[in-house]
Amino acid sequence: MTLNQRTLLRMSPNSTARKVFLNRTVSKAVELKLDDTGRIKIPEKHLGLAGIARDLVFVGAMDRFYVWEPERYAAFDSEMESQLEDVQTDFEGSYNAVMATGGIRGIVGEDG
Repeated sequence: MTLNQRTLLRMSPNSTARKVFLNRTVSKAVELKLDDTGRIKIPEKHLGLAGIARDLVFVGAMDRFYVWEPERYAAFDSEMESQLEDVQTDFEGSYNAVMATGGIRGIVGEDG
């Protein structure tokens, strides 16, 4: 179970935030199947929601991937780059705290 799923399960079923999140994301999800050649067909509705008419950008992100309309991705990427300095200290602090407690099983720290 993902962190998002656990978070949703902890929220009251009548919570407005839970209803909004479920309606906005989960209820619009669709399961995609690979064809015999390993391809998927993204439904036209979902391409439209993403603003994808022809070209797309396929972006890997550790344990998932995203499909973007190129101009929207460029804007998102630029926004993320502009926030790098703001979040770098938080990330480094979290990383150092985890490593100080023995690290993450299967991940070796920089010194070994």
